[in-house]
Amino acid sequence: MDDRIEKLIKELKWEEPLVRCKTIQKLGETGDPHVIEPLIQQFSESEKILAKLTEMAVDKINYTKKCPYQIYTAMPIYREQESLDKYSNIWTIALIAEVIEKSIIIALTNLGQAALEPLLASLDVGNVAIRRGAALTLGEIGKLRTLEPLIKLLLDKEKRVRLAAADALIRLGWMPNDDIEKIYYSIAKNDWETCLSFGAVAIGPLTEIIKRTGGNNDAVQALEKVYSQITTVSFGRIFSDNPKTTLVSPNVLESNLPLKILNKIVIDALSYDLHQVERFITYAVNHIGRDHLKKNVEVHVYGDHEKLHGNLRNLFEDLFKAMKYH
Repeated sequence: MDDRIEKLIKELKWEEPLVRCKTIQKLGETGDPHVIEPLIQQFSESEKILAKLTEMAVDKINYTKKCPYQIYTAMPIYREQESLDKYSNIWTIALIAEVIEKSIIIALTNLGQAALEPLLASLDVGNVAIRRGAALTLGEIGKLRTLEPLIKLLLDKEKRVRLAAADALIRLGWMPNDDIEKIYYSIAKNDWETCLSFGAVAIGPLTEIIKRTGGNNDAVQALEKVYSQITTVSFGRIFSDNPKTTLVSPNVLESNLPLKILNKIVIDALSYDLHQVERFITYAVNHIGRDHLKKNVEVHVYGDHEKLHGNLRNLFEDLFKAMKYH
């Protein structure tokens, strides 16, 4: 690494945003692969500086509400940081944040395919700003091999990373291959109406995003609405004529949401999982209620009904409205 590039990298430590932007631009013009990692780290480092500026701006607003302007202008805490004082407007800081982020993306884009592998590796780091910045940059220089890592980010635990991944994929010309990818994309874009339109098919992705985020409120509400539309539960290799309202081989350990309008259980006697069905019956009794099961829910058994376990047959006859064999 030559002395000029080393000097530029050191200048990235300056807190002055405009100086930082100019330095980032110069590093992107060097074409030297040594500057890629320092530039990627700038997604995080610049966010720290902007967070500090935001905190100062809030402190300034709060202080000036309590004291005359003449006293404020003499405050040492601000007068010692005159180079930052001009950025004490929160809206200005938001604009600066956008400019710095775009400067980093442009610089990395200028470095071309040499930046591809470091950017892909950055999608897995713990820092949110780096994951988001890497995703946005891959949207500019990515290739087909970058699609799969970006698709995985559609269910990232952080909302802004999910949005960045969705935007990057669209820039790369990606189109969802199936309903699951469509649901991933709708979750990333906070398009809960579209997500709900897939009905029971959305349960898996919604459950996953709730786990990753520690309980995303929008996803929880969407999941509740999906469960409220379920009319049928199936076990084994059974074809459903309405997958939107059919819950297939549910893992009840992952949910305790009641199926309020459940009216049918369908079982393939040759391929069902005994323990899975037993767990569901326990769940149904506890969360749906014996009264609803006895009044509304029929059990339909397909295939050789002699293969149905005797204990299950007894439970179905005792707890449910009727049993029918096909």
